[in-house]
Amino acid sequence: MQAFDPRPVRTAAFQALVFLAGPGSFEGAQLLAARAGVAPVLPLVPASTHAFLQLLGGFLTLIFAFLAHGTPHLFGLDLERTARARWAIRGVGLLLALELVGELTELRALVLGARALLVVDTAAFLLLLRAARLPRPHDHWRAPVPILVLALCLVPCGAALWVWEALGGPSGLGADLLLYGVVVPIILSMAFQMFGSLLQLPAPSDATFFVALVAWLGGAALRVLGRALPEAAGLHAPLLVVGAVLWLVAMRGLRRRRDGPVLATPPSPDLATSAVVAVLALVVGGALGAWPRLGGPPLADDLARHVIALGFALVVTMAVTLRVLPRFCRGRPSSVALALLTLGAVVGALGLRAGEVVDGGAHALAASALISWLAVLLWAAHLGRGLLPSRSGLRDDAVHTIGEDRPGAGALG
Repeated sequence: MQAFDPRPVRTAAFQALVFLAGPGSFEGAQLLAARAGVAPVLPLVPASTHAFLQLLGGFLTLIFAFLAHGTPHLFGLDLERTARARWAIRGVGLLLALELVGELTELRALVLGARALLVVDTAAFLLLLRAARLPRPHDHWRAPVPILVLALCLVPCGAALWVWEALGGPSGLGADLLLYGVVVPIILSMAFQMFGSLLQLPAPSDATFFVALVAWLGGAALRVLGRALPEAAGLHAPLLVVGAVLWLVAMRGLRRRRDGPVLATPPSPDLATSAVVAVLALVVGGALGAWPRLGGPPLADDLARHVIALGFALVVTMAVTLRVLPRFCRGRPSSVALALLTLGAVVGALGLRAGEVVDGGAHALAASALISWLAVLLWAAHLGRGLLPSRSGLRDDAVHTIGEDRPGAGALG
């Protein structure tokens, strides 16, 4: 068996943390504080750039690292051949940095060039993964691979919509496609694969999960369509709620199994709590999307997007990365207390964020902006420390136990 090299995972993780905790979260917090009227409007980057910095520079960079370097065996990929994909992952960071420079210096040619090259770079990453496909892949991956591949293929499409936006097209189409059509379905798939061993859950239902993903992707398509056609706004919400509920059903309600092998390390309370918060955020965020169509305030739609991005995508990402990445990188163990504190900060920020919709509370919105940014900074510092090499690290073959349904599969739990 080839020795596992943690350096590509560590490099990609630090790259993602820079974008998530740096310009991505800072710009988001600044935009909310400016909307609340308690901070000056600094015309740094548009909202769509803030979204791409977080979605492509943060979440998807971490996902790419898992696919290419962390758990390629789960996807039937050869670890040695996926090593070439590291250059595409680094290219995402470089091109996003160039795009940000173009925004700050108002160089339209640089902005267009960087966005166009992102389309090429993300497409090249997918081709490199395709070339690394094993002739006889392992059968440990339970999630429907065709739907997962479809979600990955939407990444270059989202980048192409971002190019169109720079040329005068509708704003927000690419960001919505990446969030609803790529990030959430892939995180749902990875959680479906990993939560069983990490949380000691019963065997999930493959058929129910397939229907859940189809429903969610249908809702994502309607969400993007609603951006382009106002008369279709809000039609996506029922499908998103159905997809979220069916995912919970497929996961057997997140109830721990009472039989089977007992893990040497019991499931972490922060991971279990994060799973519950994430499911609630997914259902609530999906339902909020229909509120404006039913006569509610237009700001509810923006709140729905933030609930899904922070309450689901960020919460699951924080919980899984703190539990798994330090072991991948032979780093230092994470702190359950700090993880719970960060989770509480995210939930508190979302609760305060709802104040803008309920009563237009400016101070609550400003506090939400600050707390959410501090939560991301705390998680980044916590995970960054865990990524640093430790003398007592994970065995080279230990990463091959995650998500595999066999005795000992919960070694990372």
